[in-house]
Amino acid sequence: MPRRQKPHPFAAKVGRRIRQLRLEAGLTLEKLAYESELGSKMHMTHLEKGLAVPTIETLRVLAE
Repeated sequence: MPRRQKPHPFAAKVGRRIRQLRLEAGLTLEKLAYESELGSKMHMTHLEKGLAVPTIETLRVLAE
């Protein structure tokens, strides 16, 4: 499925929070993608920028 060209408003808010928590934890995008088994660094970038709307399962994995 192609990614959005402009951020989804809700996804952008969630993405900013994910980025904030990732930085507080001292994790790189690559490290978070690897440790959470969510996929690639690019997928994490799209989540943080609001270009991909996270599913409940994605949020659960990140929260753990």
